[in-house]
Amino acid sequence: MASAPVTLFATWPFDKVDWRPGIVVVLCFFLGASASVLRSVTLFSAYHIGIQSQRKTPTAYLVLLSMAIILFFEPRFILQLGFQMSYLAVFGILFLHPLMQLKLKHKAL
Repeated sequence: MASAPVTLFATWPFDKVDWRPGIVVVLCFFLGASASVLRSVTLFSAYHIGIQSQRKTPTAYLVLLSMAIILFFEPRFILQLGFQMSYLAVFGILFLHPLMQLKLKHKAL
């Protein structure tokens, strides 16, 4: 007579909780919470909340939301070159990638 294995944590209350946002926030504080690290954490958190709520939100809006959140709490970040270059790089990837894809699609490799 075979029975199902007994597990100690069969009714563990946190088995359906997604720990990634919390881990990213903790990692942010370990890394020193610089402007570019805060950008990546707020952008990941906004993206993750959008995925969990099953909404189709344009990525550019999420980038602007993360910028607004950071600048709301620390307006002096707007003067830091790391903050400016970090968001410039993200916007460059978002807007130039589709243009480059169209341009390279028509050329043979």
